[in-house]
Amino acid sequence: MSRLEYEGQRSPKEVVDAFLQKIRTAAVAGFPGAILLSLGIYSLASPGAALHPVLGDRNVAISLTVAGGMTLIWAFFRVAMSSRALIRRARAMRDAAADEER
Repeated sequence: MSRLEYEGQRSPKEVVDAFLQKIRTAAVAGFPGAILLSLGIYSLASPGAALHPVLGDRNVAISLTVAGGMTLIWAFFRVAMSSRALIRRARAMRDAAADEER
């Protein structure tokens, strides 16, 4: 079985490009999560010196912290699972190439 047959007729460059697209998606989605988490932690740490009156409310600060944290956790797992899949594919392609040489 050739490498392209294993990958479902996808070249290694296409596989890497798909991986990079997933990483970009996670980075774009993770950026607002980082902002929300930062605002929530700042509001919880300094209740009297909020940047905006709405941020002075403890429930809003907790909601921002939870929403930002969940978004960052999702982005982390997206990157981790994509990296894991890419490593598996690379190993399978290496093994397939080694089998072809034998």
